[in-house]
Amino acid sequence: MCHFVTMVAPPKSDLGNLKKVLKRYHRTMKLVENRFVHKHLKAGEQYFAALPKFCDCGTGLGSLRNDAVATQVEQQRRTKDLERLRRKGWSEAKISRWETARTKHVERCLQPVPDDGPDEWPDLIRSVIKDLNMPYVGILLHMY
Repeated sequence: MCHFVTMVAPPKSDLGNLKKVLKRYHRTMKLVENRFVHKHLKAGEQYFAALPKFCDCGTGLGSLRNDAVATQVEQQRRTKDLERLRRKGWSEAKISRWETARTKHVERCLQPVPDDGPDEWPDLIRSVIKDLNMPYVGILLHMY
């Protein structure tokens, strides 16, 4: 399971300057099309991913979880995935390669995000609002 953080900026926001602020926090901006989110946005609001790397796993945002519970959930997910792949007719060799790739992905996701302590998100939001004189900025945490 991965975490992704997306952001919402007011209409007519200066995306060039917003990119510069995000860069100070080791993040890049990528505009996102998501029909489920877009139907809740106000006209003209801009929706984008603010990623430090491939995903936001390890972020301090929304991380108040029990690692034992997370491990149990991951094991249940793995068991269901293996059952599904076997039903689809995958060979054991192909399943083994899939498990190796998945293990590498999970290990990569568990590495902490640089400079992503508990104050990083409030600081980033304050910087965006203050430096760019925005009335608001929204953040959404997605689990995939």
